[in-house]
Amino acid sequence: LSEHHHQDDSNNKDIELLLEPPPCRRQPRMARRVSPGAVEKALPCGDIYSGSLSGNVPHGTGKYLWSDGCMYEGEWKKGKACGKGRFSWPTGATYEGEFAAGRMQGHGTFVGVDGDTYRGAWLSDRKHGFGEKRYANGDVYEGFWRCNLQEGEGRYTWRNGNEYVGEWKNGAISGNGVLVWKNGNRYEGCWENGVPKGRGVFTWRDGNTSSGNWGKEFVNEKRVSVDECSNNNNNNNSNSNNKSVSFPRICIWELDGE
Repeated sequence: LSEHHHQDDSNNKDIELLLEPPPCRRQPRMARRVSPGAVEKALPCGDIYSGSLSGNVPHGTGKYLWSDGCMYEGEWKKGKACGKGRFSWPTGATYEGEFAAGRMQGHGTFVGVDGDTYRGAWLSDRKHGFGEKRYANGDVYEGFWRCNLQEGEGRYTWRNGNEYVGEWKNGAISGNGVLVWKNGNRYEGCWENGVPKGRGVFTWRDGNTSSGNWGKEFVNEKRVSVDECSNNNNNNNSNSNNKSVSFPRICIWELDGE
């Protein structure tokens, strides 16, 4: 799991590997007791563990510091992070919450380098279940996730006030849903991969409507401009055939890889 999509692939780490200290072929160079029931070990690989042990593996509570600056502090069970804990990357990204068998699992909060935050359910290091993500650009998604992508019912609110409520699939608006623009325009109907496709009704703020079977750029065989990159929905012309329809894009951080 990469802590952020801007990080190079070479810097990405699998959280399970991070939370399971790599095996050392030799006995630790140093082991000293730091408090009753707790010891500190410096490993040949340069990592340091400080906490309680069962046999020769972390068990109970402890802190593991990797030589590259990553750190986990919290509860352990038979050598794996299990229970409540906090993992931090040297870049400043953090995860705090529940772990199971060395993975982020349960409920937790991830804060990315640029300020993106996710609070909600996790499964095997991935956003999975219900959760809220606040993007650094001001957008907010609240709803269901599957394997790090929006899936099922969810609400997406753009920082400019536009809002979509409805179905998602593989991180994109797909299925039935309603998009309401800040200026009062509204589209309700079918979506596919982020754009209207199939039966739907577009209602302008003045009450005029266009309905029918939507394709990429047509509705009822009348040309409608679809611009995903802008939001210039301020045409006051009462003739609906000449009005512009602009469909805003969602933040695509998940789609870029996380």
